[in-house]
Amino acid sequence: MSDDRSRFGTPREDLKNSQAAEALRKEAALSSDGWRRETERAKELGLEAAPSIGDRTISTFSRGELPHFAGINTFLKAPYVEDVQKAGDFDVAVFSIGGWQVPRDGVKVCRERGTTILTITDVMEMGIDKALDIALEVATNGTEAVYLSFDIDKVDAVAVWEPNKSQLLAKLPGSHVVFDSRSLPGQIPDLLVFQSKVVDARPQDVQGIVDAWYDTMAWWRAHPDDAVKIMADTAKDPGTPAEQVAFYKSFIKGTRIFDGPEALAAFTKSGKPTSLYASGPSITQFLLDQKQIPKLPDFTTAIDPTFVTAAVKKGEGKQPPYDYTLKVN
Repeated sequence: MSDDRSRFGTPREDLKNSQAAEALRKEAALSSDGWRRETERAKELGLEAAPSIGDRTISTFSRGELPHFAGINTFLKAPYVEDVQKAGDFDVAVFSIGGWQVPRDGVKVCRERGTTILTITDVMEMGIDKALDIALEVATNGTEAVYLSFDIDKVDAVAVWEPNKSQLLAKLPGSHVVFDSRSLPGQIPDLLVFQSKVVDARPQDVQGIVDAWYDTMAWWRAHPDDAVKIMADTAKDPGTPAEQVAFYKSFIKGTRIFDGPEALAAFTKSGKPTSLYASGPSITQFLLDQKQIPKLPDFTTAIDPTFVTAAVKKGEGKQPPYDYTLKVN
């Protein structure tokens, strides 16, 4: 049994029989020896955290799977490959501080303290040659290190979703789209999914959620500018509120939102690429080939048009939020 249960909280009474609660109980039953060894190694290689950090299991440069909420995603959360304590032996030390598209508090604090930091955004704006000139100038001027934020220094192509696609196209001169999902209609469906036990036990609640979706879509169509402002504010893209809204508008129609009849067509057996029965085999085969699933499932058992059918009969979902050029049914 675990000799340290302080890592595990107590689920609320109404959640004590949930899958999450069961997972906590099973994890709590495991020995904590491996966890202790990993956290001690993280503190040794990543430097012990500042006194202001209450959780003493977190290191200054947190890397790896543990703690779950602290480790960064760089290099797939791989364990440390360098001892941070040896950084002073070099003229230039390279650390990663995560994503470039969102301003980081660490960057702000370090700059206020006079530390030289070149983020990936800085490098894209000034060019790699200028960035290296600055790094070398500072590194040879009596300083111990230049702080560079690089997760990837050069790639020939990347697979990204919006808004990252539009951000990259805007910030990287000469970049262009090689292939996008318009060439694969129906192969990337966004689905509303419930567990079977929820559908069986609470069909009225499920119907309420589907109805609310179509109510939202109708409001979106009637108030497109207000809707975009809400979504842009939630996305928190860089720039002023006005710039965020303009940026969001530039790509929002890239996602085709189905109205009720179009959704029913997706639930209907046909040879059209937007039918789930037509796209399902290739999607599941792809997931199997990429080792994302252990075997091919019978996806047809999850297709249930009941609730969309009921909504359409009530007159809901008559129109999509926009008048798209491409028709799908």
